[in-house]
Amino acid sequence: SIPLPDGRDVWIFGDTLYGPNRVVVGQDPRMVHNSLGISTCKDGWHLDYVVKHDAAGSAMSYFSPAEPKHWYWALDGFYAKGDLWVTLLCLRHPSKPAPAGLDFETCGSDLAQVSHLERSPQEWQVVIHPLVGDGVKAYPSATTVVDGNFAYLFALYESGTRPLLVTRIPLAGLTAPAKNLQYLAADGTWKPGFDPANAKQVMTHGSPELSIRYHPALNKWLAVMVDPAGFSDKVLLRTAPNLTGPRTEGDVIYHIPEMQPGPAHVNSVFC
Repeated sequence: SIPLPDGRDVWIFGDTLYGPNRVVVGQDPRMVHNSLGISTCKDGWHLDYVVKHDAAGSAMSYFSPAEPKHWYWALDGFYAKGDLWVTLLCLRHPSKPAPAGLDFETCGSDLAQVSHLERSPQEWQVVIHPLVGDGVKAYPSATTVVDGNFAYLFALYESGTRPLLVTRIPLAGLTAPAKNLQYLAADGTWKPGFDPANAKQVMTHGSPELSIRYHPALNKWLAVMVDPAGFSDKVLLRTAPNLTGPRTEGDVIYHIPEMQPGPAHVNSVFC
């Protein structure tokens, strides 16, 4: 969820089944690849779901790439410069078919600029700015946070131990994110561009999506994430004195009910 200055919160959903029956027939779901929700707290907490529609009234993804064979998962975002900014992870079907739940591979990341937030969400203006192209195996999108004059975007590196890396964009340069992108290098300095192989690993075992936020009462940076061991039922809380670490190994703060072993567990379900 992304707080707006007027008290609303924008929620991001991926692969959203819609309609009264939310139908999936075989491998053909009635689904959009991303949608939004807008929550308010004026008379108790209330959430309005937003499935975008085209001129003909047909449901469509709120964010769509130019390449029709690709799609976006919207992962995180922040408010800055009067607009909403949302990280978009590019996906496509792999050349070799995979099981239905894993039939995808990454192909880059972009940054969406969402303007005219005073209008109905159906009428918000969306401009998608290129960020990192296909082929580098690390795409800034996993989580974002604004600190000072920069927006920090974290990226899972799909290599080795799959560590977490961090990039940043000056708030003044958000409309040209690829040009203004910087990464934290292994020597601890910020360098222009993005070179994952020579970047500092701010988390040895990262996650494709997580939350990193500052907790003022604790004076610590908290990371909340699913256990990166894979197909685990654990949600971890890891702390750090600084945005870029070093982080603790983490405490288990939740067990995902659907992943609990036992006779009720369904093997085709994973979280």
